[in-house]
Amino acid sequence: QVHRVSEDSTGAHRARSPAAGAFSYHHNRMFTAVRDIVAGEELVVECADSDFDGGIYQLSRYDPKDKAVTCLDDAMTVGVSTIPNIGKGLFASRHVKKGEVLISTPVLSLMREELRIKATEPSRVDMELWQLLLNYCFSHPISDLLLLPYGPMFNYINHPPNDNTNANTFIKWHESPFDGNELPRRQQHYHPELFSMDPKQVAATHGKGLMIDLIASNDINEGDEIFLDYGLNWRMKWKRYVDQWQENQSAYRESFTEDAAFMSARDYTVLKHGPDIPFRTAGRQRFDPYPPNVQTACFFGIDWVDDEEVDEGITYASWNDHENHDCLLPCVIMEREEFTVSIDESHGENQSQGSTKKVLYTAKLSDVAHQLHENISYDCHLLPYYEYIYTDIPQEGIRFVNKPYSTDAFLEGAFREPMGVPEGFYPDAWLKKNVRRRKGESDLEGDLGEEFRRREVKDMKDNFKAKQSS
Repeated sequence: QVHRVSEDSTGAHRARSPAAGAFSYHHNRMFTAVRDIVAGEELVVECADSDFDGGIYQLSRYDPKDKAVTCLDDAMTVGVSTIPNIGKGLFASRHVKKGEVLISTPVLSLMREELRIKATEPSRVDMELWQLLLNYCFSHPISDLLLLPYGPMFNYINHPPNDNTNANTFIKWHESPFDGNELPRRQQHYHPELFSMDPKQVAATHGKGLMIDLIASNDINEGDEIFLDYGLNWRMKWKRYVDQWQENQSAYRESFTEDAAFMSARDYTVLKHGPDIPFRTAGRQRFDPYPPNVQTACFFGIDWVDDEEVDEGITYASWNDHENHDCLLPCVIMEREEFTVSIDESHGENQSQGSTKKVLYTAKLSDVAHQLHENISYDCHLLPYYEYIYTDIPQEGIRFVNKPYSTDAFLEGAFREPMGVPEGFYPDAWLKKNVRRRKGESDLEGDLGEEFRRREVKDMKDNFKAKQSS
């Protein structure tokens, strides 16, 4: 069973650390067993929690002789990095010998342009804006192909604090221990034929992948942090960025003073808003506002209006009308009602009656900024021509969330640079100077097969929009 991810900036505040916005604050997605699991049994997660029955069937068992299976070792653990204000780090949980493979991870190939953010604001049109995901990719200075490792724990590895002198690991291409012909093409986890394709072909090929190994370059003691050299280009760009950040901090003290007051929705909830503090109504917020980057959001059941309705107007529903409250959208708190509820208290044989305060809210749900958000369930999206009023919302049915584009991940000028690769790591076919296309050659090799063709992001978005309009 999957649990919600945690959020923790580990002290990387935008007014105090140049690393703010340069790494993900979301981590630690946990899985718990819903039944007893036999040693060596394959772990699986249902696609949707609503369909999850816990499973009573026996899944496949691990066989050490099965060459298609890669074991995860017990050599590493995740903790707060020894480098201040840069997030989590990877540590050795036992003694690791030189030459030992710590992680074998698959990599997702994509073109650099896919991670570009196209700004619409006039003041930002000429700026180079990149998604945070760029920082977790490997790249080469003269190639547009990115490699994103997504194996367990790999993305917690940091660059050493003293340039590359403390690096204790390196990467190399994974060497397949078996003849690929032993498995169907879609079950193979290593496809060296990708080395001869150009970057666009590699990125457009779905189902064929490559793997890299993280290898200890020297003995690593238990408890030591594991470091990987991100390369010369990364080191130089990071040094320039830190120097510029420090200069700006001195030159623009006023803006940094404003940044000093910044508080994420999570931090505001933990530090300023306890579970018993009532939420402010819209009227109250006019003279006692929340931080400008924070807004309230309400849990609710589903969009209760029939999709075939064409009328406009106001529609009402109560918290009590819904059995489950799995949807979450921004909301404006219109009213707050506080009243006292009597409760029976038992103290051994003595019975007494007490009371407690209860708060219920009425709020207007908003879907304006999220109507094309593919990660929000279709049933949670609202029809644009209705005003949705939700009543009888308890205290636990409201939470603070960050306003769109207000978090450090969208911080203007936040550090963006992919990790470098060792010399000779990228094959010549992936480098710009060697990319040549013969006349009439297609973007994909003819023998890839339909099962290896990658779906375009645009096609997926078009399908989502079509679903909304149906």
